[in-house]
Amino acid sequence: MIKIFNLYSSLLIVIIICQSNIIYIYAIDNPQNNINNTLVKVGKINSIVLDLPQWGTFDVKNISKYLLAGDWNISLSNERPINFMANFSMVSIKGENLHNHQFINFKITNDTSKNDQLHLDRNVKVSGIMDITTNGYIKWNKIKTNISIYNDNTIIIDFDDKSPDQFIGQPVYGIVE
Repeated sequence: MIKIFNLYSSLLIVIIICQSNIIYIYAIDNPQNNINNTLVKVGKINSIVLDLPQWGTFDVKNISKYLLAGDWNISLSNERPINFMANFSMVSIKGENLHNHQFINFKITNDTSKNDQLHLDRNVKVSGIMDITTNGYIKWNKIKTNISIYNDNTIIIDFDDKSPDQFIGQPVYGIVE
């Protein structure tokens, strides 16, 4: 949920609430100049992760599967992301090992190429690093991450080859609301 408060003609406050917790507050000074270049996109994490073996063949019926469900948000200003966060639960399809993850502290990397695209209307593609928490504690630091939003409908959060073992190199998928 996004709440916007226009306190004065020179200050706009945007508050993003995720699973009943305030997770992001952004103040826009002089909104008449900035509001046209600021956008907040939010959505749901809806994904499945397979516990794939490191090598060899396998039968998909016999491997562990995990469901992911939660919320994400990204705020963009002047055609650059200024914040990305996700908060979601992860549990095996048998209802075991329920835990929570957050993607926090997203920062664009210096080596982000000019090929990254940010079209505030429908598509977003950015690369950076972020931290990943498990049950409130940072477990993985500075994970190389690619975030892509397609046609203002879907999001893919993809990790580099050295991704956290929890996601086993598999992207996290979601929808844009």
